[in-house]
Amino acid sequence: WLHDGKECDHWPATGSPMPCRIPATKLKFVTLQLNASGKTKEARLDAAIALLEKAADAEGPGVYLLPEYSLYPNVDASSVVANQEKIPGPMTERFAAIATKRNLWVGVGMSETSADPKKPYNAIALIGPHGQIHRYHKTHLFEPGIGGRFRETQLFTPGEALDVFDIEGWRMGIMVCFDGNFPEVPRVLALKGAQVILYSNGRNLVGAEAEVASASNAALVVVSNYVGDSGLEQAQGTSRLIVPPFGTVVASVKGEQEGWAAKEFTYDEVTRWRNMEVVGRAPVIDPRSRRPELYGVITEKE
Repeated sequence: WLHDGKECDHWPATGSPMPCRIPATKLKFVTLQLNASGKTKEARLDAAIALLEKAADAEGPGVYLLPEYSLYPNVDASSVVANQEKIPGPMTERFAAIATKRNLWVGVGMSETSADPKKPYNAIALIGPHGQIHRYHKTHLFEPGIGGRFRETQLFTPGEALDVFDIEGWRMGIMVCFDGNFPEVPRVLALKGAQVILYSNGRNLVGAEAEVASASNAALVVVSNYVGDSGLEQAQGTSRLIVPPFGTVVASVKGEQEGWAAKEFTYDEVTRWRNMEVVGRAPVIDPRSRRPELYGVITEKE
């Protein structure tokens, strides 16, 4: 894709100026459903890389997404602290070698060092074929309430930004697991111009919030999740690719098994979804229809 450094056409649904680009006409997305049964970090890492390479052999270049906590057999305080790394670091280097060799973008869940050595970030590192790295720090940490045994708020430092970035001229955002329970997260990403939302998970299953995020924000949503015993619960997968305007699942990993699902999309398709041309309606988040003066309560603290 090309970039001439000028400001040109606005994204239809946001009105915000974006640099002139000629995006890639097609892009393949691959969701990887990893078996969580590996009992050591090394076993998990080897399994993730083996699955990635097997999928890449079959699917070729594209954007590949692994689950949250991809590489840790125990998500507890000692494991999270012991396995934290900087980004870039040794773990991302292994994925970067594959990304460069095969012309891939790879999203992988890991524990990234923060200013607090006892509470790293729950991070997704998105690694590109030419050494690029985009990182996202999970912003909404899971807190199960009184009696709950798993509290991310005690393990991690929360992220402070919902960023949108480019991959080959396509605008993308990332959310992680509990983030998706807050409809504000995909909406903010969409308002910032995201056409694609990469949704990485590590839980028993991913529910209808993924379809709702796609339908209500006119975005392609790529869902990745585990199968097997994650160390916290029995994960049932539900990895899938979802498209608007009605939150339709167009590809999924069958049943509770390790594997992947892939589909190629054209830039024209995501643009038509974004503008709701497929159903002859105004854009879902068209600024002419929104009433932001009514939404202030969303940002108020109790």
